[in-house]
Amino acid sequence: MAKQVKLKAEPRATLGRSAVRKLKANGVIPAIIYGGKEKPQPLQVSARDINAMMSHASGENVLVELEIAGEKSNRTALVQEVQHSPVRGDILHIDFHAISMDETIQADVPIEPIGVPNGVKNFGGLLEQSLRALAIECLPRDLPDFRFSPQQWKRNRLWLKPKLSLDPK
Repeated sequence: MAKQVKLKAEPRATLGRSAVRKLKANGVIPAIIYGGKEKPQPLQVSARDINAMMSHASGENVLVELEIAGEKSNRTALVQEVQHSPVRGDILHIDFHAISMDETIQADVPIEPIGVPNGVKNFGGLLEQSLRALAIECLPRDLPDFRFSPQQWKRNRLWLKPKLSLDPK
């Protein structure tokens, strides 16, 4: 169900604040991949590729296939954290969590109610949603993928929240 996004990355040789400033000046975003059986590895990824990947992401759980230069095989990872600049909103750093495609993972899936309850529509009530995310355990390829229809876009212009359908289709 979840689509894998291919992303090219290069190992990062230099670490530290001054090295990161030089990377950002060249249009490159620092990243790191950790988890799995290998030790953490600092990476650098093109800012253009990261922005394109994040703009086309249809949910919170983005499955990425990293093509790291100099390595024989690709590494599959989930986007764990994206750090943004508080002023400009640019991406400062991205963390990837390495996973195996044949082992189950735990992920939080956002929930948004569909439709308007009768009490809200007819009697002026308020919907109080106490559960905003659902913790699931599944294989990475079975992570829910979210899509927006034009009707959902018109209804949710300010807040883009994915809808979760629990129908096993």
